[in-house]
Amino acid sequence: MKKSLALFLVLSLPAIFFAQSDNTLFGGPNKLKITGVFGGVSLTYLEQDLFDDPIDRNGFWGLEISNNFDVIFRRFSRPTDKFVFGTNETLELKSRGVEFGFRPFERNVIHPSFNLYLAKGRLENREIGIRDNVLFVQPKAGLEINTLGFMKTSLLVGYNVIDGVDLINYNNNNFSRMTLELNMKFGGFWN
Repeated sequence: MKKSLALFLVLSLPAIFFAQSDNTLFGGPNKLKITGVFGGVSLTYLEQDLFDDPIDRNGFWGLEISNNFDVIFRRFSRPTDKFVFGTNETLELKSRGVEFGFRPFERNVIHPSFNLYLAKGRLENREIGIRDNVLFVQPKAGLEINTLGFMKTSLLVGYNVIDGVDLINYNNNNFSRMTLELNMKFGGFWN
């Protein structure tokens, strides 16, 4: 019995290794592959009553997968104009997370773009030892332009949902805001 099973496995190995080589997740015309590597800058407009300066400037880097999908890594850190209860100290909003993007019709010069940013973050003031862990969720939609062979520009509208705020006088609604975002990606993009 053991010999016949071993003989069956040895004879079936070529069929196992070469089965569906053209239509698998990592093979064939629709395979998942890295088609770009980029870094970039982002200018984000946030509603005026949360920050002294409504324009946030930050950077990001990411990978383009199969010409239509992005995996982007971002950091966000800036002071707010919200004061810690009973003090003159302001809170700082920080996050570090990943953004997933989908761009249908990417071959067109101007095409839609849908993104979702997910991150853990915190509201903190190091001077007086306040730290509150929060969750960032930011769905965004807009248009992207294939500006140059090495540059893509996008304009996205989104809503920054911050969940888990547990501070005196503040709740999630004090920090959740609409956003308008201009992104410029620079890098190598190939097929």
